[in-house]
Amino acid sequence: MDLAVEDLRHAYPGDGDTARPVIDIASWHAATGSRWLLRGVSGSGKTTLLSILAGLLPPTQGTVRLDGASLYALPEAARDRRRAADVGFVYQAHVLVPLLDALENVELSLRFGGRVPASERRARARAMLEQVGLGDHLHHRPGQLSMGQRQRVAVARALVIEPRVVLADEPTAALDAANAEVVLALLLDLSETAAATLIVASHDPALDAHFEQQLLLHDGRPIERSVRGTDARHPIPPTGRTAA
Repeated sequence: MDLAVEDLRHAYPGDGDTARPVIDIASWHAATGSRWLLRGVSGSGKTTLLSILAGLLPPTQGTVRLDGASLYALPEAARDRRRAADVGFVYQAHVLVPLLDALENVELSLRFGGRVPASERRARARAMLEQVGLGDHLHHRPGQLSMGQRQRVAVARALVIEPRVVLADEPTAALDAANAEVVLALLLDLSETAAATLIVASHDPALDAHFEQQLLLHDGRPIERSVRGTDARHPIPPTGRTAA
């Protein structure tokens, strides 16, 4: 799925009547099937941008386009359906339902997506958990799983709908190096299999080598764009009003 933003700005309420700006991007385009790493320190706007791209947070100003169609021109219910069908989101803290086991958590994503018949959901969820190496943990609840296992369930939940866009917010932040490598490999491999556009937000330098394209954010503004293999880093004027 082709994803683009135009004149995108977002601000949170501040003290009194003052709004606190957190996103200011004139233009940015992620082509279908591309892999992007959003870099930046904590507080640089990465999570806010992902939430806007996912259809979870209406921006203060600007447009988000999925395959040319304006996401926020849709009514909220239609936008929710679009997200459930086309966007896989991996949260930093996995956000699994604690009373459901791994299989039920993954199957829940298929219920919301609405594309898979009820008779096929359980088998599809099981197959995805087997793909992420949790075939022996289908009926474990989140509290019975390690942090790395929970994050793999979260990846399975996001990817089981065969999304056209995969968004991941600091997916390796709470993991040790070994588990981080496993989770990252799953995201890269499974999103490639689905030919999905992949956008991962992280401040972890270990991820740099795995992404063809990167966008560095500072205070919500893109300040540098780089493309792997060219050794090219393109600074962006600090106003953030030049196309990235």
